[in-house]
Amino acid sequence: MSANEEAKVRKFKIQIDKEMFETSEASLTGRQLLALAGKSPAEQFAIYEKVKGGQPKRIGLDQSVDLSAPGVEKFLTLPLDQTEGNK
Repeated sequence: MSANEEAKVRKFKIQIDKEMFETSEASLTGRQLLALAGKSPAEQFAIYEKVKGGQPKRIGLDQSVDLSAPGVEKFLTLPLDQTEGNK
């Protein structure tokens, strides 16, 4: 990739919990966001998009989030409760 092509690659800044990440993807699924944050297996976590002035909105594992809107996208993860005896 030439320097000129590299300059055209757009980076999207996102914050998951308190950590900053950059991606060149304009859209990521809940599963991809959890993987980026090192939350594995994804099925054991919930991810929420922080909405300015509103309640956090839960993102489904296979639901896409558009990162092309201006500003830093902020997300929050929470471990899901494990059922007893399932270790």
